[in-house]
Amino acid sequence: MYLNNNVVRNIPKEKNKTKKRSKAPIYITCLIVSLLSIGLASWAVISFLNKPPISDDRFISNSTQTTINLTPTNSTSGSAHRQTHVVYEYKDDLVVSMKTYFEYEDAESAEIAYETLKNQLEFKDSELIDKYIVVTADASQFEGLTASDIRQQAAAIEAYQAKRNNEEATQTETAQDEPDNSGSDSDE
Repeated sequence: MYLNNNVVRNIPKEKNKTKKRSKAPIYITCLIVSLLSIGLASWAVISFLNKPPISDDRFISNSTQTTINLTPTNSTSGSAHRQTHVVYEYKDDLVVSMKTYFEYEDAESAEIAYETLKNQLEFKDSELIDKYIVVTADASQFEGLTASDIRQQAAAIEAYQAKRNNEEATQTETAQDEPDNSGSDSDE
């Protein structure tokens, strides 16, 4: 027997080396999560800053709210304040919210009025939305009121306003029917 030193033996190598894992899925997942987070945060900020405009449907009384619409008596003085809407919301028969919407001719007029009024105590919880100054009442202002109380109050105010409008219309018709005698007696 002789030894052949030229024979190469294949001895299996030990598998001590671990396979390198790709980090690409982790990076992709982190990228997707961060993009979604940025998108969600942007949407929340834009939604908060761009509140939808208030429509006239907001001031319609229904089963969950009663709206009292008040027309200012000084509407002929050139004021841009057009109307006030007091909206009472209720759950079951208890009033849970009261908001007052001061409506102006346009957003610019509302902004000017808001800058003037925002530091007054009555406008403490107020915000400017389009052509409205919206004041949210403290719960102590409507505590104990029921939906039927508000409905009775709304009916009384509507009756008063209708009576006042009829009186104003009558006064206007009377003033137009009277002849203008000013200056006709100046010949004497």
